Amino acid sequence: MVLRVFGITKDYWVWIFPLSGFTLGWWLDKKETERMITYRDRSALYGRDTTAPDYKPSWPKISGMLIFLAVVIFLLITHEESDPNIIKNGRDIPDPEKPLPPSSSKLYKFKHAAISTDSQECSDIARKLMERHANGFDLALNSLICMSLTNIQSCGLFGGFLLTAYIPSEQKSIVIDAQMTSPKNFHFTPKQEGEDYLKVKEGPMSIANSGFLKGLWEIHRNYSKMSWHDIIDPVILLCREGIVLTKHLRDSIEMNSHILNDTYFRNIFIDSSSGRIKRVGSKVVLLKQCDFLELLSKQNTTEDIFSGDVGKLLADDLKTANAIVDINDLQTYKVKVYEARKFDLINDNVLLVPNTCAILIPAILNILMKYNFNSTWFDSQHNTNLSILMHHRIIETFKHVFAMRSEMSDSDFMDTENIINYLLSNDFAYNVIKSINDSFVKPYLQDYNLSTIVPQNHGTSHISIVAENNDLISVTSSINFYFGSGIIGSKSGLIFNNGMDDFSYFNRSVNYFGLKETPTNFPEPQKRALSSVAPLIIINKNNERSNLIIGAAGGSKIITSISMAILRFLYDSTDLKEIIDAPRFHHQLIPNILEYEYGNLMWIINGLNEKGHNSSRYRYRGTIINALKIDQRKIHAISDYRKDSSGVAGF
Repeated sequence: MVLRVFGITKDYWVWIFPLSGFTLGWWLDKKETERMITYRDRSALYGRDTTAPDYKPSWPKISGMLIFLAVVIFLLITHEESDPNIIKNGRDIPDPEKPLPPSSSKLYKFKHAAISTDSQECSDIARKLMERHANGFDLALNSLICMSLTNIQSCGLFGGFLLTAYIPSEQKSIVIDAQMTSPKNFHFTPKQEGEDYLKVKEGPMSIANSGFLKGLWEIHRNYSKMSWHDIIDPVILLCREGIVLTKHLRDSIEMNSHILNDTYFRNIFIDSSSGRIKRVGSKVVLLKQCDFLELLSKQNTTEDIFSGDVGKLLADDLKTANAIVDINDLQTYKVKVYEARKFDLINDNVLLVPNTCAILIPAILNILMKYNFNSTWFDSQHNTNLSILMHHRIIETFKHVFAMRSEMSDSDFMDTENIINYLLSNDFAYNVIKSINDSFVKPYLQDYNLSTIVPQNHGTSHISIVAENNDLISVTSSINFYFGSGIIGSKSGLIFNNGMDDFSYFNRSVNYFGLKETPTNFPEPQKRALSSVAPLIIINKNNERSNLIIGAAGGSKIITSISMAILRFLYDSTDLKEIIDAPRFHHQLIPNILEYEYGNLMWIINGLNEKGHNSSRYRYRGTIINALKIDQRKIHAISDYRKDSSGVAGF
């Protein structure tokens, strides 16, 4: 029983037991993020900070302890033999039989303005701007720049972002699309399957053209009211003082240790005395990024952002990196600005959504709204059969809608209006409902009309904002993989994205079940790849003080996690904490696996397996949702417990 308290089963100790003390110590220290997934306590599942200093044990002292430990382990293993609750395939513990207690994340309520980001440091800086009456776009600019420091693993000034905004004073909704694009001179003809495609996964050829800085300029010129210095100077001050090394950032570096091959990063993050990554809570100064932000702060806001020293420095960095992207790509990048698409939900709610793959979310909701769910269906503990059926329908809907993702493309390169209209139509909704069998899972991919596939999407960062002037902002940014291409600008210190991996390629080796990647997502000069980022806003036709601002980080799981959160918002709970805490499911058809989060009840998982779902519990944090909910005169805000660095602020 003691072993299960620590999330360790007998099978793991069978091979750990004979190892030396050194190996045992290494194993116990390895990848805390993965290890903690087996803990029963929800708050420990993702969040504990390791702020204690690193130490080196004295092996003479520890040898006696190891002998004692070996005896204890032997006795415990013998005892565990008869325990029927232990799962025998490694370190898993059983799914819970009762709902988990609420997470430790606190729900805050603010009167005037609020922000939810992936970084508490950035949220705190934004709060100071709120007190100076910043509008929503001021706050978005400030936080995007700030998170390029605090969340360098997944957000950066050489990445891209997608922003959805609602301006109540003008009854106007807009989308600002500054996502990454293919360079003009990108040409890739692979000689063979397999290894050739690594060139677009990491390294110089993987770097896409960045829209991030052009996007910032677009926002500041047309929507911001504060001066450029007022927005950027607080971030420069944070940079000079040093950002906090969070558990998430430390884990990201440890699991992507190749980034430490760069001397600049190694000097920042490695403790010279121990030779190990600095402890959580340490202050680190990204000196080159600080200098680059200083340069950016001096840029004449009436000129093109790449016309002066900023452009010269980046041109040198790109040349040194042997990137296909050049200064001409950056200068000619076009930010898309258009009106958000409106989709009617129940109870006079209206969803504002970009014309991207985010459209899959209202497509999912349109199908599920036809089932007329209510809160009873969500009560997994007392209405098990009903809840199993509901989750089966939700998961099958995910699969049908994800099959249509390969029909999408950049609207500048293909007329997507017909496919979007079809996805949001009642015809599509009822065709899917007719295809779903409530008793079992259909066995063939052809049953879901899947013809081609889309590459997996990866890391992102999200910001949700309610400003004092009632601006609503939802913005998601990305450099694609953690630490992007793995290349760092020699002068700027910026991490270059690997956005070219989001495109599809002819005969790429990632070819499931004989399916080829979709031609609609093949790279072309200045084209945007398909992406799962989904910055959304829900407004109410009859109540200006009843809104939801939501988005997420987490690659392809963004679509499903936001869909489930909105479904709960509409049918089950108006409590934002319950919505964010609720355990999640994910299915994107390829791979044909139902992934689920610890916290889903055992009876639900067993019931879904009996219907033919191939379920697998994932061992990592999945998606991180950043959301704000306006309820009459209060703004509700909560940070997702799944990520320790997330934070909210307001006043």
